[in-house]
Amino acid sequence: MAGFRSLGLVARGVLAGLAFLVNATSLAWPPSWGPEFTFSNPELTAARNEVLKSDRDQVAWKKYRDLQEGHNARLFGLYEARCAREPQCRVRYLDRTDPQGVYPIRVEYEDGFWFQVLSDPAVKEVITKPSTRIEFRERKALLQADIFDVMAEAGLRPEESFGGGHLNLGVASTFDGNATFARDAYVDFENNRWLFDGVLGFAGNRNGRAVAELDANAQAAVSAAIARFDQEPATSLEDFIRSLSEALLRDGDTWAYDRKKQFAVSLRDQVWELRNVLPQRNVDVFLAQLETLEGRLDFNRQRKTRVKLEAFAKTDLNPEALGQRYANYFREMGRAPTPEQIALAPFSLPADTGAPGCLGALRRLFTRKP
Repeated sequence: MAGFRSLGLVARGVLAGLAFLVNATSLAWPPSWGPEFTFSNPELTAARNEVLKSDRDQVAWKKYRDLQEGHNARLFGLYEARCAREPQCRVRYLDRTDPQGVYPIRVEYEDGFWFQVLSDPAVKEVITKPSTRIEFRERKALLQADIFDVMAEAGLRPEESFGGGHLNLGVASTFDGNATFARDAYVDFENNRWLFDGVLGFAGNRNGRAVAELDANAQAAVSAAIARFDQEPATSLEDFIRSLSEALLRDGDTWAYDRKKQFAVSLRDQVWELRNVLPQRNVDVFLAQLETLEGRLDFNRQRKTRVKLEAFAKTDLNPEALGQRYANYFREMGRAPTPEQIALAPFSLPADTGAPGCLGALRRLFTRKP
């Protein structure tokens, strides 16, 4: 029964993995990011569905956990062989099981970088040592080869039906105690919820809902929390986050197993988790996402005027409207999107955006709707 109570909970290893984000005050800027890459296959998702349909019957649970353990054994063998060829890495099991009852795998490198392979509902989840965008870019080849390619070799791939590509943003390294910057960043995330609904994630994601998808009580409470801050801008960052979190929890929906984790931007004192993000198909998608989000954060960091909270409204998913908004998103920052940033979008941008001729091939590598 202990395994049943644990289903759906975030692995303890995730919290340990995010410790760097909490203690990164010396970085101030740029932000530290902590990704959650997820991988699955039809066999694993079917076994997980059987657990749910059978009301978590012991037999179905054992079959599902055996599959998770089998994938772990396969992955451990692949990493053992890889580290034997490349002695700068080593692999080991952690000494505590994750909420799926499986021992996580940890791969460590001589330069201090590491990642862990955890079991989450219907997926293998990979968390890494939180790092800056530049540090991740410097490890691009390693991330692709040792995470995405090894998972594919083990028969596991990013799947939209289960899991997500959640991105954890370090509060200390991003905001450095600046509550006004945090306020503007949060308001800008909500004003541009279409970016998650139409580019990074999908509309109607109940595991990552924007304020526009919450009930009227929560929407009013969020608006009031931001208005109170605007009247008392000396409010501390911690108090602002607490006030906003309490406002979000006014929503009457009790679907989520952890109500604090059901929002598009899930707020904690140390980490903001961007949850409405689909699993990244490869490392290039991940890096383009970070470049897009961090560029916007930097834009907000340097603003001279406060971001005005727009009315909460669900996203217009018309492809032409989305294309125009995405183009305007970059124009407002005074930047041209890179080919990779354009390829993130499963829709066309206006002709004057400057999309390269090779965009079709690039988009097929990036999106689920080429």
